[in-house]
Amino acid sequence: MDSVTSSPHATSDDRDSQPSTSGRRSWVFLLAVLLLPAVVAYVVASLSTKKYEAQAEVTHTIVNPSFGTTDRLFATQEVKARSRALADAVSTRLGLDGSTFVDALAIDAITAGVNQDSTALRFSFKDEDPDLAQEAIQGYVDEYLASVEVVIDVPGLDGTAAEITKLQERRNDLLARMGAARDAGELPLAQELNDDYEYVVNDLGVQVALFNSLRPNTPVVVAEQLGTAWVSDGPVEPQPARAAALGLVAGLCIASALLLVSRRPRP
Repeated sequence: MDSVTSSPHATSDDRDSQPSTSGRRSWVFLLAVLLLPAVVAYVVASLSTKKYEAQAEVTHTIVNPSFGTTDRLFATQEVKARSRALADAVSTRLGLDGSTFVDALAIDAITAGVNQDSTALRFSFKDEDPDLAQEAIQGYVDEYLASVEVVIDVPGLDGTAAEITKLQERRNDLLARMGAARDAGELPLAQELNDDYEYVVNDLGVQVALFNSLRPNTPVVVAEQLGTAWVSDGPVEPQPARAAALGLVAGLCIASALLLVSRRPRP
């Protein structure tokens, strides 16, 4: 009798403890699902190969810009900057695989903002060796600049520009001497210098008009590098913290889905 009467009480206690134990196990499981992707992502990223990034910037200016040509010319330069021929030339010189070189290369356009007649491109390259990354990006920029280098060769243009410079210097000298003569009370000398000044100003106007007539009418893009290529102080890849954050988001999505499935009423 004693065994018979005690058995129902033991069964009842077991039944009361089962929901609590099952609930704790479920939350532990969900917590593991939530954190596991973050931990795995962090470990994998930490073990990945470290890479350094080298960058260089090139500005573009349009000579004699005309309406409607600025955007088109800048877009053309961006296409030229991404030429596979440039990448092949640099990768061959450095002994690198062409496809690998292209994958590690990035080119971003920088909007001009205030000055609508100029823009810039930022070139970047990532590699395990910081020295190689800097050499690669500088070599690529050199190849690009050589491909777009434009020499404006117009007969008489350089001579006219030099003559304008001389006349400007002569004009400034006459202004200074005129002021000194007036301060000294030498009015006849000041008048003589003024006559020479007017002659120089007239001649300067003629030379400026000639220079403008000789300048090319077709818009030309001139590219120039800003400083030299530089490399990051430390590795930019991998980023374990970022990988862990993404893993945590993935774990949260998985855990939420499992929680919804477990709470769904069963028929």
